[in-house]
Amino acid sequence: MRKFLVLAVLLVVVMAIGVSTVGASGVARIYVVHGIPGKDIQALGLAVADSLPVDVAVDGTCVLNDFTFGSIVGPVSLPVTGVTPFNFKVFLADPANRCNPANQVLDRSFFLGPGEVANVVAHLNTAGLPNLQKFSNFVQRPARGEARLIVHHVANAPAVDISLRRGGQNVVTINNLENAEVAYSQPTADLRARNYNLRIFAAGTNTRVFGPALLQLVPRQVYLVFAVGSLENGTFRLLTTGIY
Repeated sequence: MRKFLVLAVLLVVVMAIGVSTVGASGVARIYVVHGIPGKDIQALGLAVADSLPVDVAVDGTCVLNDFTFGSIVGPVSLPVTGVTPFNFKVFLADPANRCNPANQVLDRSFFLGPGEVANVVAHLNTAGLPNLQKFSNFVQRPARGEARLIVHHVANAPAVDISLRRGGQNVVTINNLENAEVAYSQPTADLRARNYNLRIFAAGTNTRVFGPALLQLVPRQVYLVFAVGSLENGTFRLLTTGIY
């Protein structure tokens, strides 16, 4: 079941190469997320390090080297004219030959528009294979005393239910979030900026697969949360960064 925005991802960034189209000029901002554990790629029979360092190219230019699992970079500002396409390629890192075509593992193109704030995420799909996706974010700053979570299910795992608890009481529940989907902590309002315990369950059950994990929410902050890795291989974890 689709939850608010979703569109797709993997990593990269730092370079602005605008392909002109008709429309207004402006800037898009992106966060680049490396959410693929090397251990899961080893399970596919490839000899890679646990940190899975990669090189990334944007529109044919190698812009990011030795980017490792669990890393998030950004925001990176990219000049855009109207809706602008960008091509992202990801390669297993090769210090002797950066962005070596022989090591290419992912190739996706995405569109970015003026004012857009997006995440480009390298992650596992439900078959345990690498995927690259872009997700757009609603980032209007929360009101005083409030905060917002934007939760991305980008792990090799079935649909999940996510619970935020405080003082033994359930405050927020996100139900049936599937791989490559995004959900907000509240559909129509933001959270009080407090400490919460996050738990993740197999969808529709009381079987806990992760947590409790402490979330400390600062007022007027938007938090990007990425569930990455694999439950089966024991590499599942949360990556978190704040926008403000």
